[in-house]
Amino acid sequence: MSLLTPPRRFTHVLRRRSAALSLVFVAAVVAGGVATRAIVVPEPVYAACHGANQACYMSSTKTAAVDVYYYVPAGGSSIVPVEPDSATAFTISGVWSPPVPQSCNDSTENATVDVTWTATGWVVSNFVGTANIIDIAVCSLSPCEAEDMHAYAYRMYVDVNDPGPGGKHLSHVTFTATTVPDGHELDPSPCELGSATTPTSSSFNATDSGVFECPFNCDAAGTTLNITYN
Repeated sequence: MSLLTPPRRFTHVLRRRSAALSLVFVAAVVAGGVATRAIVVPEPVYAACHGANQACYMSSTKTAAVDVYYYVPAGGSSIVPVEPDSATAFTISGVWSPPVPQSCNDSTENATVDVTWTATGWVVSNFVGTANIIDIAVCSLSPCEAEDMHAYAYRMYVDVNDPGPGGKHLSHVTFTATTVPDGHELDPSPCELGSATTPTSSSFNATDSGVFECPFNCDAAGTTLNITYN
């Protein structure tokens, strides 16, 4: 079993949190004898509206991204990488919000996709997009080579319309691993698989709240999703 020091991104897991809150209305109930009092309705409390993101030249889309790592925590800052045995299923939830002073009623769309390691690279399959989540791709962050190739991390990046539904601005994108496979511990040197292992949870999630890049490629920076194993 080999212990690695994780990438610096591991120590900055999920910094950016969703700012979207539900719109709250306050109602008053007045009761008493035969007298009738007027009810004064307070001003509504608005959710966190969202201003326009950066403009992209000749493009109406933005890129949201997540770096996904599979590993066994090994104490301190050490990890044991894990190669998943089969596909990881994801739900990708995009949220768009209007700017103030409009009522901040969010719009949400949910896409789905599977990501699998094929011994030659990460691949996406079964992508079901939405009207405003239109494309997805992956690139490897941690390959090693021997007779076979093995890996334990990738960047998944998504092409999203912005503005989106009703001209609302992209607020955040949440990546949720809804089906997590078993895996095998990975020794990157000499790039061999070791003991079988199981995930510590049935689902994991992380949220990219921007800044959303214009180019749709592997240079996009987003959030980090750590999928941990026993």
